[in-house]
Parts: sequence; structure tokens; C-alpha cells
Amino acid sequence: SAAAMLADLQRVARGLDVGAPPADSWATEVLPSVGAARTAATAPLAAVHTPVGTPTHSGVAATSTSLPAVATEDEAAHEATKARKRRTAIIASLVLIALLLIGGSVWALTRGAGTTATVAVPNVVGLSQADAKSQIEAAGFTWELNPDKVASDTVDAGSVASTDPAGGTQAEKGATVRVTISSGPDSVTLPDNLVGMSPDDARKAVEALGLKWEVNSSKVASDTVPEGKVAQTNPSPGSKVKAGQTITAYLSSGSDQVEVPDLEGMSQDQARSALKAVGLELGNVTSVDSDKDKDRIVSQDPATGTKVKKGTTIAVSVSNGKNGQVEIPSIVGIGRDDAEAQLKALGLNVTVEEVADSQPAGQVLSVEPGEGSKVDKNSTVKLKVSKGSQGASPSPSPTKSN
Repeated sequence: SAAAMLADLQRVARGLDVGAPPADSWATEVLPSVGAARTAATAPLAAVHTPVGTPTHSGVAATSTSLPAVATEDEAAHEATKARKRRTAIIASLVLIALLLIGGSVWALTRGAGTTATVAVPNVVGLSQADAKSQIEAAGFTWELNPDKVASDTVDAGSVASTDPAGGTQAEKGATVRVTISSGPDSVTLPDNLVGMSPDDARKAVEALGLKWEVNSSKVASDTVPEGKVAQTNPSPGSKVKAGQTITAYLSSGSDQVEVPDLEGMSQDQARSALKAVGLELGNVTSVDSDKDKDRIVSQDPATGTKVKKGTTIAVSVSNGKNGQVEIPSIVGIGRDDAEAQLKALGLNVTVEEVADSQPAGQVLSVEPGEGSKVDKNSTVKLKVSKGSQGASPSPSPTKSN
């Protein structure tokens, strides 16, 4: 039996006798004993190899037996060595066969005893972490939570996104099931009402979606969004963006359109300040003759109240203070002295021509240019004055009154 063989092998390993036939019996079956071999071989060899007629010291032929005897002993020893080698090879083969038989038996017994029943891993994808853990442990598995979450467009944030092994897979009881939790969708939609929000409110709305927020230092003009509010974003509101993406906001600098202020009567410095306050610039300045004070603005282009874009330049005309026009007052019928006084007060020069007339002497009969006319300052106005009807004499040449 295998057990008996194993026992014999163990005894051989320790150098003890075994229950197998003695080694001498194996040799007896193969070769005769050394003594027998010597006896059997010596007689014929002596007869064959004895030289005939070979003289000796005694006078008889000598029979040589020493060489055959030595050869017979060597052959017997050689045969015995071969027998031992065959015996050793047989024993080694038996040992190998026994070891294979024993090893196979042990493997079969061990494999049969170590087999563990397998069960299906529960499908917990989409469940909350608590419910998933309860089901996995109830099925006899060990729970392990993956510290890294994974984005999912189909599983809500906080729920189970996947397991390893996957749900439905057969696994040995007690095996570890590694669970990964969803961080939510991989893409989100930006709110469509970010424009017009304050930067702080817009930031909160964006960060609530798992996105990052930044405000660009550059501002943009807007006729509809008040200054300081969100005028636009990149990507634009309502866009689908990847989770964790950065959203850049641009704030409004206010309306791009402003009204041109009234600059008339201002100095150039005053006009420049007024324009800068609304985002405009002073443009070309032209000097013109005007009855306005010198260096004062008398007109502008575009006109007061016109809506223009910020940065537009406004051209102005400035009085040079020369040749201002005045209006000839109503002076016909009044005395010469009063008429001259009024005209000089307007910056005009006066000449007087006296003529004979039925009107009282000294009364203004006419003025040239006529009453209501616009004339330049320092221009000359001609008066005709009556010298009365009695003692009429040729009219004297007009004299200039300064």
C-alpha cells in the first residue's frame, strides 16, 4: 500500500532496513557468489592455459593459475557493482512514484477541504452609502470605501457609482468589495440669470454647482446693466460646462451712451472738466467773433443733450472778444444828447448831421443804420438832428462825435 511504501521510504532515508527482500537475495538471483565463480572459472582456465612441455626447475611442465584467478575476482566485483547500481535505480524510481502518489493524494484532500462557497455580489449602484454597506455586509462580504470619488452623469452625488467586483459577480464569502461614490454629473449648466447680479451673488450661484469663479479686471460698457453688476460671463450663462471649470465674469462700467452737457459760457478748463465727468473729451477749439466775453464758449458740436458714446470728443467755439454786435436802440424823436449817450454806451461811434426842419432844434430825425439793426461794436452810427425852421442856412458838414 501507499502507506507501507511511505514507511519503507522513510526507513531508507534514515539508513534502516526495510521490509523489502534483502539486498543479498537480489544479487543471488543475478550472479553466483564470488567463491563459486572462482571455482567454476579456475578449472577450465587451468587446463586451457597450461603450457605443454614448458620446463620448470623441477623438470615438469608448470600450470599457471594466477592470472585466471585474478580475472575471475575482478569480473565478480564488477558484476556486484552493476547489481548495486540497478538496485539503487529501482529504489529511486520507487521513491519517486511513491512521492507522486502521496503528493497527489494530499493535493486532492487539501483542495477538497479548502473549497469555499461563492455568492453573488449585491448590485448597489445608485444606493446611498449606508444602504449599500448594509447589503454588502449582509451578503457576507467585507466593505471597503474608495476615498476618491468619480463623476457620473447618471448617479446622484453621494450615491454608489460602482463596486469592485461588480454587482452580480460571483465571489467568495468574506471577500472585500471596494465601493466608489459618485461626485455628481461630469457637466453642469450655468444659471441663465447671472447677468445683472452682484459679483457676490453670482459667485455663490456658480460655486454651488461645484464650479470656480473669478472676476476679470476689464470692464465692459452696457446700456442695460448698472455699473458694478455682472455684464457678461465666459462661458456664457446657460452653457454646459465641465465640473470644476473656472467661470470668468466681466462687470459693467455703466451705459456706453452719455448726454453732451451744456458748455455755453464756460471757459475751456471748465468745459474740459465737465466733459471728463461724463466720459467725454474736449476736442477742437475755434476762436470766433462774438458779443460774448472773451475766451467764453459760444457754441458746441454735438449740441447740448445729444447722446454719444463715451470717449467722444466735443468741438467748441470760443469768443475772441472782438467786434461784438449790438442792436441800434430806438432813438428817433429824442434829443441829440440822449441819443448819443445810448449809442456810445453800446460801444458805437456817432456822427451828427444838422438839417433845417420843422421839428424842434436838437431832435433826432433819423439814424443810420436804422433802429433794431445789428451792428458790430466800434462801428459808426450816423444821426440826423433838426436845427429848427427859422434862420435856416446851408447844412454844415457832419461832425464825428467821440
